Amino acid sequence: MELKGSLVRGIEEVRKEYGVSLEYCCEVLQLDLRRYGRWINLYRRTGRYGGGRPGPQKAPHGLLPEEREKILEVARSEEYVDFSHRQLAIVASERGVVAVQGFEPWKLI
Repeated sequence: MELKGSLVRGIEEVRKEYGVSLEYCCEVLQLDLRRYGRWINLYRRTGRYGGGRPGPQKAPHGLLPEEREKILEVARSEEYVDFSHRQLAIVASERGVVAVQGFEPWKLI
């Protein structure tokens, strides 16, 4: 998002040097004034203009540490060593160990 930072710095330089309004700068650049405002607010909150992953950094429905350990315990057991991640999810669910989607064991193994 280096481009956004360059644009913001350029706009500020032009405003100081020529005394033009922010609205004029955004109009010339065909940049929506609200978008510019969102960039500035994001920078004030996070110290960056964007480029991060959208949404929460940690999924609210993610696995708990205990659930992770239970999945790994099933995956490490000799009985299920040759099972795929989807099969492990089914076995863990059927045994009542933990209910997970088929791709969750894949992320842990």
